[in-house]
Parts: sequence; C-alpha cells; structure tokens
Amino acid sequence: MSRPLFLFEMKLKGLGVDIFEKKRMKAALAKTSAGLFLKKVFLQGEIRAYSGERGGYIKYSVMFALKEAVLKALGMGWNAYANFCDIRVEFEGKTANIHLSGKTAKLAKKKGVKKIISDYSVSPRHVVAVAALV
Repeated sequence: MSRPLFLFEMKLKGLGVDIFEKKRMKAALAKTSAGLFLKKVFLQGEIRAYSGERGGYIKYSVMFALKEAVLKALGMGWNAYANFCDIRVEFEGKTANIHLSGKTAKLAKKKGVKKIISDYSVSPRHVVAVAALV
C-alpha cells in the first residue's frame, strides 16, 4: 500500500515570487496594441476564458504574476529562451493549476521538477504569486 506524498517529503527544486501592480495590466489592456500583448503573454484558451466580465485585468494580472513566479522558480526571467505561452494557468475556483509545455517544460524536466505548487493573493493594488517547484 502506498502512502500519500507530503510536501515535507518532496525536494524543493525552485521557489519563485512575483508582485505585480494591477494598474499596469489595466493600462496595457487599454492600449490599441493590447491584442499583440495578450498573444505574446497568454494562450488563446486563457484569452478566451478570462476576457471581459469573466476575468478582465485582475485575472490577467494573477496569471501574469503566476507565470513570472514560475520563471523565477526555474531560475530565469522573461528572456529569449522563456516563453510565457509555455506556461498555462487554469483556475478551478480560486485554485490555480499550472501546466508547462515547450522549452519551459524541457527545462523543468531537466531540473527534476515533478510538480508545481502555486498560490496567489489579490490586494486592492497588487497581486502576489508564489510558485514552488518540487
């Protein structure tokens, strides 16, 4: 009989934290180039799921901060190797699940990452996100 794997039994491969000002996302989405920005940072499914009343700039701010936290946990920021669209964020209620693909998934596999544990908090001005790679 196998027993459950608890966090203290897992080896931490990386930890990333990001603090993001929500007004920056609101301003980016108000620009005429907002469509280009969205395509550069978010997957089509994320854009469809969280545009308008179902999400808006706050949900995009949370997703952006989570993606940044994952990249920081991997030991990199936004660069030529990193692709924000390699990181998919799905919400189940208030829980964010993160899935990797492409170069980012390959890097995580190389580092021995088996799971991503994430959380976030939204204040009136900021979003704070954390990602733990185990």
